[in-house]
Amino acid sequence: MGNNYAVAGAQITKLPFWKLKSIFCNNFSLPKQAKALLKHHQLTENDLVIINIGGNELINAVNISDINESKATINNAINIQKATIINLINNNARKIIVANAPDISKTPSFLNSYNMDKAKNLSEYFNSVWLEGMKQLQTKYPQIIKLFDLNVVFNKNLDEFQKKVELLIRVLLMLITVVFYLVWMLNLSLMKIVIFIILMIIFSLILFIQQVGFMNN
Repeated sequence: MGNNYAVAGAQITKLPFWKLKSIFCNNFSLPKQAKALLKHHQLTENDLVIINIGGNELINAVNISDINESKATINNAINIQKATIINLINNNARKIIVANAPDISKTPSFLNSYNMDKAKNLSEYFNSVWLEGMKQLQTKYPQIIKLFDLNVVFNKNLDEFQKKVELLIRVLLMLITVVFYLVWMLNLSLMKIVIFIILMIIFSLILFIQQVGFMNN
């Protein structure tokens, strides 16, 4: 069982001091997370280090009005991530998995918002710069660094979930149609109709939850 040094809201870099979040999150930037790891553990060649960070960096970049400054922020973050990885390698890390960032334009914060296109473009820019930087490290440190395409997995899971939702909607519509047909044929009371519909919806939701749970497993 491994240890987790990630902290919700933390970024690769430090936030500007005037942002309220910086009071907390600047204590948990990626270099400080790595420092804590090295302080608590003497790494061996059998240890696996997983680095999965960048989403919060992207959110911060999207909220910067100047697009050039946004990209400069991302460039700086990738450079710091590279330096942190090199530091871990210099301290005997020999198995490192690094993940890219998901497309944050598909998250609730940006989906269908005025910043959606900007979020999508910066997500693509982040992953492009990230991939170039990680490939450079892989060339310098072959067999140590493995890349994980979190964005592909994120999109795949979203697509699968959408298909499940669409299936649920079709099933519910079919059930409602059957209910009204039975009502018309059997001349049932309004209360029985309502109870029957509620039971059918609950039953459908249970099946849906089971399907989603099975998919995630």
